[in-house]
Amino acid sequence: MKFIDKSLNKAAGNLLVANFLDSRRNPSTNRYSKINYSTHPTHPFRIKLRDALRDLFLDEQKNLCCYCMRSIDDSATIEHIVPKSVTTQKELNQYRHIPIIKNNVCLQSVFEKAKRKLKTPPFPLEIAYENMVASCDGKIIDGIPKDTTAKFCNNFRLSKFVEPLFYLRNVMNDIEYKPAGLLVPKNVSYISSIQNVGLDYITLKRIRQVWYHISVENIKDIENADTKKKRNVILTINLISLPQAKRNQLIADFKTTTFWNILLQYKWFYNYFRTHYPIKKR
Repeated sequence: MKFIDKSLNKAAGNLLVANFLDSRRNPSTNRYSKINYSTHPTHPFRIKLRDALRDLFLDEQKNLCCYCMRSIDDSATIEHIVPKSVTTQKELNQYRHIPIIKNNVCLQSVFEKAKRKLKTPPFPLEIAYENMVASCDGKIIDGIPKDTTAKFCNNFRLSKFVEPLFYLRNVMNDIEYKPAGLLVPKNVSYISSIQNVGLDYITLKRIRQVWYHISVENIKDIENADTKKKRNVILTINLISLPQAKRNQLIADFKTTTFWNILLQYKWFYNYFRTHYPIKKR
């Protein structure tokens, strides 16, 4: 996980949302309408705002999932830090210790019930720029056929409370990815957030463990391992220190095209492990 600097596109993002709100206000009634988040193809948010915001998220996140560090693109989902289900100030207050939320996000009902034009920020939580980031859909292939159930990230979390660790400027010092694939926070209070977003999912741990071991290779050799034979060589040589049963299972799985392609979606971990576990010290 890495720090997401929302200041990079803050002006552009807030302008998009402010203009959208203005377009959804009826001057004759002084009321806002259809200012909620929606993926329905004919909804104003979906038509006018979603794709433009998602492009900003992908830009500031370098096309990486906010949670699991998977490479994502235009198929990325939008994650709300304060869930869309939050409707009371008491619920919102759980997140107000986060400066970027406290100063920029309010209840949806503040705008939906308004009888005059409101100043911004704050913005209604369903469409507030600072309340949204890009996430993968949390689905992964564990075998064949494809499992379409979300196992982690946005669609797994639903409305559970999650501390947005990616808003911590020093998040890279606050959590550690271990050689065995574990994600370990230095602050124990973050454990529940990690669990609530599914970052302890077994396949994610296996992916991270494989990346630790093969990160001694040249990244181009890894990316160009387009046959089972090439992948088998890389895995066999570099997983040699693991217990035999675990080693054999990882090799059997990840030398396949399906698993190798999934592995490559997480190549952010290549540089992470080379940086935090220098090869000369292993």
